[in-house]
Amino acid sequence: MEEYYKEAKKIVKKKKSFYGNFASWLIMSIFFFVLNMSTNGSFHWWIFPVLGWGIGVAFQYVDTFGVFNSKNWEKNEIEKEMTRLYSKDRYKANKEGLSLDEIPNKEALDVPDFEELKREWDDQEFV
Repeated sequence: MEEYYKEAKKIVKKKKSFYGNFASWLIMSIFFFVLNMSTNGSFHWWIFPVLGWGIGVAFQYVDTFGVFNSKNWEKNEIEKEMTRLYSKDRYKANKEGLSLDEIPNKEALDVPDFEELKREWDDQEFV
């Protein structure tokens, strides 16, 4: 349990750092723009620090939250969507007074073998 706490604390610290850096970037971007427009509006120099800092913020975002970097990302997304759709159907059935027995239980929503699905997706041609 201690390992989970340490890992969670580390992740929260990274997220907190990202949000602080993002807020600073946003505020300073507005400041640079206003400063540029109030002093010399003919040359838009404000874009250079905003883009430079923004690239750093983007890399920090990827480091903090990741972008498709999980081996099980697709499987997790499929499970989330299935759970969302299941909940939506249960709500709709309950609202309309339908029998909840007609809707499969959540345990029946297990994702089929992911590697098999992935092979099928990789074999398809996308145009």
